[in-house]
Amino acid sequence: MATADQVEQAVDGDAAAQRALRRAAYPDEADWQRALRHVLRSDAEHLRGELLHILQLWRERAYDADEGRLLDILEREAVATRRQAVRLGPIELIDHVTDGLRWAIDTSMREVLLAPSFAARPIVFYVEHRATTLILFPVSEESVRGDEFGPPSRLVKLVKALADEGRLKVLHTLRERELTVQEMAERMGVPRTSLWHHILILRSAGLLRATKGAGNQTTYQLQEDALPQVSELLEGFLAGEPAARLARPLRRR
Repeated sequence: MATADQVEQAVDGDAAAQRALRRAAYPDEADWQRALRHVLRSDAEHLRGELLHILQLWRERAYDADEGRLLDILEREAVATRRQAVRLGPIELIDHVTDGLRWAIDTSMREVLLAPSFAARPIVFYVEHRATTLILFPVSEESVRGDEFGPPSRLVKLVKALADEGRLKVLHTLRERELTVQEMAERMGVPRTSLWHHILILRSAGLLRATKGAGNQTTYQLQEDALPQVSELLEGFLAGEPAARLARPLRRR
């Protein structure tokens, strides 16, 4: 919403930069605007102390009691993701952990950090700072359950996603080229609002790729290579193979 230079100028007290930042950052959200004004008026060390205090309270109230279980889940996901990284290219790995949510790649990007999250699931967060992008992706159900012998969550998601007439129509509409939600709604003759639920399920199952481009406009594309995986995953599960992506935690307490 604003460049790093604009933010730094605003923090340094430049009134014009502060106004530009407030216009760019959710101008219609009153609570956000009040918080932004507070941040811009605050002394840097005082604000740092406030933030550290909030983080400490969050840790004590929301995290400490469940730390051991959550670390095991996050470690299982981290190990599984490293295993995927051995056989997948960088873009394929990002597609895999985000269920096909892709942002337009900035040519200035030099580093991408992937971090699994339990608290944020099923939402994917992209945080950009200069040449670095942090992608916070949701942990899988296999990592949460720690169950090697249950059906792979990807198989369950794929079967559920395909078991609906409306979602099959969405896939058929996207068979030739990628479209926006508005374009899909016009082709299918349905209200745009009725498509969001289907699109979220299809994307979560890995059947659609979402790309955010210029103007934050999102287009959706059929992931044809996901369809053969239904039979592959089913055959593997019925053959009694443990979930291949599941790994034990690195540490034992």
